[in-house]
Amino acid sequence: MKKALFILLVFIASLQMSLAQARWTVSMYSQHNFESFGKLPMANSEIDFNHIDYTLLNAAIFYATNRMRVRYNKKPFVYDANLEKAAVFHSNSMVKYDFFSHTGVENGYKSMMDRMRAFKVTGRSYAENIASTFGIQYRAGSSFRPPRGANTQFIDARTNKPIPVHTYLSFAVALVQQWMESPGHKQNILNSSYTKLGCGAAFYRDGSFSMPYFKCTQNFAG
Repeated sequence: MKKALFILLVFIASLQMSLAQARWTVSMYSQHNFESFGKLPMANSEIDFNHIDYTLLNAAIFYATNRMRVRYNKKPFVYDANLEKAAVFHSNSMVKYDFFSHTGVENGYKSMMDRMRAFKVTGRSYAENIASTFGIQYRAGSSFRPPRGANTQFIDARTNKPIPVHTYLSFAVALVQQWMESPGHKQNILNSSYTKLGCGAAFYRDGSFSMPYFKCTQNFAG
């Protein structure tokens, strides 16, 4: 009986440790680069819109950005927790107050510089990218059928197949590619003057079909 209880306790401890290791923590930024992050099972797990791991999603955007930096022979960004807090705040604010702009609506946080000061970001130069993009692997303008009845997925009208939900990593890669296709956003990502980065995302649904979206922010400092 005692032996069985001991085995059970060891199993529970092992399970708890596995669950703890399956979650992204800030300390992990010092342990990974964009290559090793991309190999993590949790980075390649599908986003559950009812239980979003925002710390993991923000990390995925950070590493997808560094992946692009290295591709263009730029030094990778250093993670900055205060920049992430500013980015998270602005993304959440855009969702909460239903706007899309670098200019916020809350007193003390209206301009990018207001947010840099509020979250005690240090540096001599700053920039900000924002985006609103799909949580599923859908291309804007493509025909689709929305969820109906027992069907809970969006269907590609051309292939008649479900449109996949993004993984944490695939969402981040698609988001950064979207920014790279815009000259101003691309310039911020590749600007050698910026050395630090923090990213933040906030989920929402939009339109009569409740399409899943994220509003996202990148904050840079140098």
